[in-house]
Amino acid sequence: MRSLIAIVAVMVVLCGIVRTALAVEEGYASPLAAWQNGPPKDAGYFPIAVWLQPAKYARQLKDVGVNLVIGVWAGPNERHLADFEAAGMPIICHQTEAALKDLDNPIIVGWLQKDEPDNAQTFDSFWQTLDRVNEAWPEANRTREQWGTYGPPLPPKDIIASYREMVANDPTRPVYLNLGQGVAFHDYAGRGYRRYNIDDYMQYVKGCDIVSFDLYAYSFRDPKVSEKIWLIPFGVDNLHGWSRGERVVWNFVEATQVYRGGKKPTPDITRAEVWMSIVHGSRGIIYYAHGQGPGGGDQENALVSDTTMMAALKEINAQVRRLAPVINSPTVHNALAVECSDPEVPVDAVVKQQGGATYVFAVCMRPKATRATFRLKGLPAGAKIEVIDEGRTLTAEGGAFADDFGPYAVHLYRVTGGR
Repeated sequence: MRSLIAIVAVMVVLCGIVRTALAVEEGYASPLAAWQNGPPKDAGYFPIAVWLQPAKYARQLKDVGVNLVIGVWAGPNERHLADFEAAGMPIICHQTEAALKDLDNPIIVGWLQKDEPDNAQTFDSFWQTLDRVNEAWPEANRTREQWGTYGPPLPPKDIIASYREMVANDPTRPVYLNLGQGVAFHDYAGRGYRRYNIDDYMQYVKGCDIVSFDLYAYSFRDPKVSEKIWLIPFGVDNLHGWSRGERVVWNFVEATQVYRGGKKPTPDITRAEVWMSIVHGSRGIIYYAHGQGPGGGDQENALVSDTTMMAALKEINAQVRRLAPVINSPTVHNALAVECSDPEVPVDAVVKQQGGATYVFAVCMRPKATRATFRLKGLPAGAKIEVIDEGRTLTAEGGAFADDFGPYAVHLYRVTGGR
């Protein structure tokens, strides 16, 4: 897998067809433009969401730049909808009876599929009978005893059928599907019977308009994954590939200690995951806001009660929102090559153009230091490179500029001028 990730990293900066880099305000085409009642479509909008948070936390979340809630616990019912509307917080939610009766409500901006259908489902809470399993996966050919506690995942055909039904109910909003960590961690045992069956994902992505996945790599205790946060952009690349660019790709980012006994991400880790995702083409970020409390156990308010992380998110999200017109602009391909002093520590980067300036967003992909040299096509000698929000300026020489990166460091560059 490591060599594959390295190939993908090179592709981010070297491969593709050159596109005309239009000023966003003149040539922007929102990936959400097809849905009249979906999320905002302006160039300055970048989805910054949280998962499964009640309306009572909307003020705190809006204060740190969150602009969307995905999922409403046991709902939404009429009270939920009224609460989110009063809070001014848009939601993506299930098509409950209350929601379908309120199709004119602008607070609903999307519809939610069943979460993580690609993971094994229990008999007690989902499958109930062996007959249902045999109808869904007849080729499995197992007895009830052989299945044990968990049956198989939902078959992709069921997700596709659900998608069609949801679109028939309301074609004016996009349908959102979140998949599990098998998107990036192919050895994930939680997929059960369909472990290693990566072809399933090429079908799952047909059951939505927006697709995401969650892998909490920093907090996850499995040594194959633990602290390997570069697997998150690897999953983003996979979703782009499996959907052939026909679905909008978002992804989850860690902001809490997700697993008991796992590590709690620092603000620097969270920022790295955000920008790794953006560099690899994610068009929306979802923070997982639940987490382990001081006494253990999942707590709904783990994020909003963490003053340190909330302060960090305010800065991270403000920067993302300020740069949203640049992030949303077309990627300029075949324009950049990156060379690192340590070949085992890659720096991934993406090139954007907006408002007459060229931008390079770059992230160190390993927990080690390296020095990266950026060879940017057409870069004039003496060009000034502003390191955004760092109070530093670099100068180009010989069509290139260089900078030092600490472990998982993020540097964002704005290139202007020259002699």
